[in-house]
Amino acid sequence: MLKKLGVIGYGHMAKAIVKGMKNESIFKDTEFILFDIIRPSKEEEDKPNVKIANTVEELLKECDTVMFGVRPQNAEDLIKTIKNSVREEHMFISILAGISIDFYKSNLGENVKITRVMPNTPAELGMGATAVSFSKNISEDGKTTALSIFKAVGIVEILDEKQMNAVVSVNGSSPAYVYMLADAVAKGAKELGIDEYTALNLFTQTIIGSAHMIQKSGQTPEKLAELVAVPGGTTEAALNVFKSNNFHKIIAESMKVCTERAEELSK
Repeated sequence: MLKKLGVIGYGHMAKAIVKGMKNESIFKDTEFILFDIIRPSKEEEDKPNVKIANTVEELLKECDTVMFGVRPQNAEDLIKTIKNSVREEHMFISILAGISIDFYKSNLGENVKITRVMPNTPAELGMGATAVSFSKNISEDGKTTALSIFKAVGIVEILDEKQMNAVVSVNGSSPAYVYMLADAVAKGAKELGIDEYTALNLFTQTIIGSAHMIQKSGQTPEKLAELVAVPGGTTEAALNVFKSNNFHKIIAESMKVCTERAEELSK
């Protein structure tokens, strides 16, 4: 099992993955070595099995498996920082949206081993959804190691890399869609005289239950919506407002611009 995982760039997403991993018994003996330009907090430094590296060179010397957690806009700075310390043994896991495997190969050499990943923040709770793509030279053991990290914090789907920019809009950014919907419902409930906390408690459980219905019922989301919407009833009236405001078109357009932004980051 993975003995050491280096993490370069310890932002919110990287923290969520590490926290999720630390909650899984299969990683109880894993040492997490962290490096960030803004040094991780004393609280992080004092956690069991966590070491704060003073330099990137120190981290790369100690770890064969390294996760990149910097912002996509900082990808070029990352390359400059690590370029002279990359070894043949290194396998890199990139969670940078829009940054392609070819980008790393062009800058670090054709033989660099890259697992490109699009995770999401529910990984912190062990309920993440992660898309993964591998460079061709990664061994089966390397693939197993990478997959074990993300299977420990949720579900994993392996995709062709050409789909990785588009999938950002499916699982990477979509938690924010759900949060915005929950916020809108809570504020709408307040206007109707219902306490926001009570509304959120009811609605979040509704999200969880509805997600399970999609997974377990064998019905399509479209069919499940039809089953709730009795002709002439309250749900049908609500859905008619969605339809009149082009709800599906709004979502499709949002996903399109999300993908386009991922494409821009890859250039």
